[in-house]
Amino acid sequence: MRAYFLPAAIACALTCCLTTTGRADIVFSNPIDRLNPAQDNPYTDDQVVISGITVSGIGFGPGGIAGSNATNEYRLTGWSNAFNSGNYITWTLTPDSGNKLSLENLMYNSTVNANGPTMFALRSSLDGFTADIGAATGTGTTISLADAAFQNLMSSIEFRLFAWGANDGAGANSRQFGIDDFVFNGVVAVPEASSFLFGGLGCAFLGLAWNRRRKA
Repeated sequence: MRAYFLPAAIACALTCCLTTTGRADIVFSNPIDRLNPAQDNPYTDDQVVISGITVSGIGFGPGGIAGSNATNEYRLTGWSNAFNSGNYITWTLTPDSGNKLSLENLMYNSTVNANGPTMFALRSSLDGFTADIGAATGTGTTISLADAAFQNLMSSIEFRLFAWGANDGAGANSRQFGIDDFVFNGVVAVPEASSFLFGGLGCAFLGLAWNRRRKA
């Protein structure tokens, strides 16, 4: 029985698992080249999204910050001195059914004014927005998302960029911080139709071999 069973079983397992993958690419980005984009929550104009996922756009939390008029910048005002779990900039990425999203990094440029926040932290929904990811800054940086936790995602993930440490003595409109542009790089793995076809043939071969062996 083993002479028939083992090769067919291996063929079935391997072909059923085939997917298309590629090098890291832009999976979600936005140059934010518009007038007063932060008047929209979320803002989705001009965003670029790879096939195989859906995204939320860029938005902000309900902690008291508000959209401010600015050109080519998703600028928010009203940041506080104390940490406020509702004051954040947010992005959500959701793989389409059956797809797997693997992330490489988040690259962003940002602007903060003299009275704006001085502390920044990027966190994710995977741990309830508890642990900092990399070292976020007020002027922008590249944050690695190569950790295993951000690979082969099959459900939604939300990232929140928290900011605090602003000068509470200044008026709310003077406490500003915003995103100029951003890019999430990564890979989306999409099952190939041919994988399921070959997988089915492999499994059919397995069944045929098993049936013949039983009759022998």
